[in-house]
Amino acid sequence: MKGLALKRGVLPLAAFAAIVAFPLVSPNPYYLRLATTVALYVILTSGLNVQVGLAGQLDMGYVAFYAVGAYTYALCSSPQLGLYLPSAAAFGAGVLAAVVLSLIVGLPSLRLHGDYLAIVTLGFAEIVRILLQNLDHPVNITNGPNGIIGIRPISIGSFSVDSPVANYYAMVLFAAAAMLFYARLIRSRLGLVLRALKHDGLAASSFGVDTRRTRLVAFSIGAFFAGTAGALFASWQGAVFPQNFTVNELIVLYCMIILGGTGNLLGTFIGVAALVLLPEALRSYAVYRMLFYGLALIVMMLYRPQGILPARYRRRVATLGTPAEKAGLPSPQKSKGNGSLGVRDPQRPVLEVKAINKRFGGLLALDDVSLSLLPGQILGIIGPNGAGKTTLLNVITGVTKPTSGECYLGHTPLGGLSPHAIYKLGLARTFQNLRLFAGLSVFENVAVGLGGDIESCETRALEALGSVSNELVERAEDPAESLSYAGKKRLELARAVASRPAVILLDEPAAGMNPKEVEDLRQRILKLKREGYSVILVEHRMPLVMGVCDTIVVLDHGRKIAEGTPAEVSANPEVVRAYLGTGDRGVRPTVGAKGEVTCEAQYRASSEAPCGTQCAGHATWLEAMAPLLEVEGLDVSYGPARVLYGIDLSVAKGEIACILGNNGAGKTTAMRAILGALKPSGGRILFRGGDITGFDPASVIGKGIAIVPEGRRVFARMTVLENLLVGGYGSAGQQGIKEDEALDYVYSLFGLLKERRNQKAGTLSGGEQQMLAIGRALMARPELLLLDEPSMGLAPIMVDRIFQVILELNHRGTTVLMVEQNAQKALEIAERGYVLQNGHMVNSGNSRELLESSSLSDAYLGSSLRQLTLK
Repeated sequence: MKGLALKRGVLPLAAFAAIVAFPLVSPNPYYLRLATTVALYVILTSGLNVQVGLAGQLDMGYVAFYAVGAYTYALCSSPQLGLYLPSAAAFGAGVLAAVVLSLIVGLPSLRLHGDYLAIVTLGFAEIVRILLQNLDHPVNITNGPNGIIGIRPISIGSFSVDSPVANYYAMVLFAAAAMLFYARLIRSRLGLVLRALKHDGLAASSFGVDTRRTRLVAFSIGAFFAGTAGALFASWQGAVFPQNFTVNELIVLYCMIILGGTGNLLGTFIGVAALVLLPEALRSYAVYRMLFYGLALIVMMLYRPQGILPARYRRRVATLGTPAEKAGLPSPQKSKGNGSLGVRDPQRPVLEVKAINKRFGGLLALDDVSLSLLPGQILGIIGPNGAGKTTLLNVITGVTKPTSGECYLGHTPLGGLSPHAIYKLGLARTFQNLRLFAGLSVFENVAVGLGGDIESCETRALEALGSVSNELVERAEDPAESLSYAGKKRLELARAVASRPAVILLDEPAAGMNPKEVEDLRQRILKLKREGYSVILVEHRMPLVMGVCDTIVVLDHGRKIAEGTPAEVSANPEVVRAYLGTGDRGVRPTVGAKGEVTCEAQYRASSEAPCGTQCAGHATWLEAMAPLLEVEGLDVSYGPARVLYGIDLSVAKGEIACILGNNGAGKTTAMRAILGALKPSGGRILFRGGDITGFDPASVIGKGIAIVPEGRRVFARMTVLENLLVGGYGSAGQQGIKEDEALDYVYSLFGLLKERRNQKAGTLSGGEQQMLAIGRALMARPELLLLDEPSMGLAPIMVDRIFQVILELNHRGTTVLMVEQNAQKALEIAERGYVLQNGHMVNSGNSRELLESSSLSDAYLGSSLRQLTLK
């Protein structure tokens, strides 16, 4: 450690000494000019990195701010207008002009994102270039294409920065200041917020970040750097021309930060040095140097797209040693944070929703919905997928504006307020689909929503993490994306409670959790109630809802159909019909030759004797069927971390098999390895007897395997039909599959998709999106369908529908291998299953054996399957 600290101290000193001594060692003006050019580009790329590397703004107009800074200084310090202002005033005018212009451009354009922002800012840059080129008549301002010459250099008293050495030191001084500012910005709260914005603007807004103002700040900081560089450039060169500020210059700047590593300070310096010095080093090969230059960039993009030095913002948490068992949060009544709404009357609602209506075009998503939440109460909202539950939460939190009606937090109306303003009033939430800041650490995800600087909120963030899970405290410095799905759900909850809000909205917090994890969540929610928090819970896991809620509101097609205690709601026939459905929910039904219900194995064997869901006939049938998929000794690692340890499994042609296990056991990793999305480090994968180990996903899909990924992953901005056509793209023609026939096949299973084929996929409910995800996979007409958590986040009635579809697909000849948290539901329709624990295969067998085996409870659930499985 002492040696490492010594190195960290010696290297900066050595670099400083080399920079200072460079003009003495190498007084050659040519080399000084190259070094000065490097320093100039360091200033420019530092500003561009704020916009691109931190804030994620694809600003293609950056070079325009550079031009404005240069031309403003030139006009103030040259004979062009005859102003001859003092150099300090001219320099300040150049920087100020760039910043003011950024505010004028940024206010309207930063409403846009991604490609749209790039197009608008590119147009702005071209407008500035054309103006510089043509503002020589009727009044000569910029002197047109001839540029401005005779620019006075910067001077301080009697000292003028007009020699190569003086320009070198001046440029290096400003470059060092720019790098120091950028380094401090990365570690500041603003830097943290900018990185959060880059990953998910909606989530950042929902946790107190004024996204429009913060984006504008980042845009203006970048313009400040560009204006500074422009003024320095004009002083150094003594002349400016429109051709100095073309799109080519912008492309060079982007190449520099991409080559070095977007967002990385040292990497950007290396990228700048490489792209300034490399062309000069190859000058003697004038014919070929640009070829070498382009080839180097192509190689980098292919083999190291993250750049020479990828951005790393990992922060050491100083108070990480705080014992996790002591971590806890004060109640909102005692808190001075967001949750303090004054002295609260226990009979006065802390949150009221009054006659809310919300229309999306012709669709009435919410129809005159009203509810009230008392202090310390847990209010459940249930209903089938598409009932309007998440839409209601979005209205309450300001994400969606209601068509009519009003929401009140305490005495404060929420209408017209942005999500960040509502959060600061004392309302926090989680999301139905995970919206963590994937590029931030566990600790930083929580810190985004806390006020003050990073250091001051460390203790509060760790308290929040510890109040939800000791594991989160232990992994506070790890990237959030490294957590298991359940761990990410817990992190969302910790982020919501960290600000000590008055009201917490939980949108399907148990989705993707196994029964033991759901039980832990139940205890956590009850603890929130004991601590005085008011909670609204949207959830499909009925035992969880019935076990924690004081009152339940039931929605169906946007309308409130029932409200009352758990006992009253569960006895309501309309609720049972709309939400739970009717009929047998636990049998694998198949009609035999004479119409009687038999098990699948006996049906396939043409047996006419009815039996239960499992029988001896299964073993005979499975042995008779040739294996379609075989996995032998499969090892998979993520870098140095080994995830799967020599697992074996087999799926017979025509059967349904399932992989069970705790979150983090390696189930999804196994599915991804089979699909080819992960390269195994050992073992092999056979499909129809052929080795497909190491094949890429496109090749695997072409062989006849398709996947429905965890979380559905539909293309939200594309229509239902476009999503389906994408699913069939890779197989069309290869296997003789006709597009129209594939669509007819999908529509025969999901008639709703045909009705909504022109609707944007992102506007579908969770259940409808799951239908679309399955339909998209079926467009390839696969022999083997991989299903990853098909029932996640679905209402009971929709779970029944999805599992009926799985059975129907199987009856039509599709072999199915699925990963499913609802172990009992999966084993009710599967012939056999495999149980994973910590990457090891700990049990396998037919479904009846697994249902009766205690090893499943021990390895997967942690207690009795029949007691904790939430049906």
